[in-house]
Amino acid sequence: MSVEDRSRTSPCLSSQHTCEANPDAIAGLLSLMPIKPHHIGRCRLKNGRATNTLGSSVRFITRFMARIKLELPAHVDFETRIRLRIGDINYGGHLGNDAVLSLIHEARVQFLAHLGYTELNVEGHGIILADAAVVYRAEAFYGDELAIKLALDDFNRYGCDFFYGLTELKSGKEVAKAKTNVVFFDYAARRPVDIPAAFLSRLSQSRGETA
Repeated sequence: MSVEDRSRTSPCLSSQHTCEANPDAIAGLLSLMPIKPHHIGRCRLKNGRATNTLGSSVRFITRFMARIKLELPAHVDFETRIRLRIGDINYGGHLGNDAVLSLIHEARVQFLAHLGYTELNVEGHGIILADAAVVYRAEAFYGDELAIKLALDDFNRYGCDFFYGLTELKSGKEVAKAKTNVVFFDYAARRPVDIPAAFLSRLSQSRGETA
């Protein structure tokens, strides 16, 4: 029986039910399911544990699958458009999950250039990423043109969050949204540094803000 045949049933809605399951396929299939798992192969599901007819058991999520919640700021500090290259497409025929990080990196570099900076020289210091989070919303394909809106928010002493919204221009659909925490960094001393005041001033000017 194919994976498609095994998963062609309705989503699980209760914590106890009898269904068909192949425990070897569960781990891989969970990564494809956006919210709730589906019935898979012959199994008995109770109290969060699925046991197949051979007696082996696996952990199984019955009601909820954790999702990252990411809210984008209302303002936009920079916008660019990027057409998807063949290298952005994975074996599934759509935009690869790893390629999204590359796209937002390009947007970040363009934004810094817009302010007159590079990633290695923002008022004499560089930047480094402390974390990254991506929420995938829809497929995108080779040749699609994406609008990437970028905004800075949640400032602290050493850095801030860069937020990104990726939208396919023709359809208007939201493809992904992401956040990276950027820390200003002295690469010679190998330590974080305070956000340069001149950078904040230039950002305020680009926003049309007055002192």
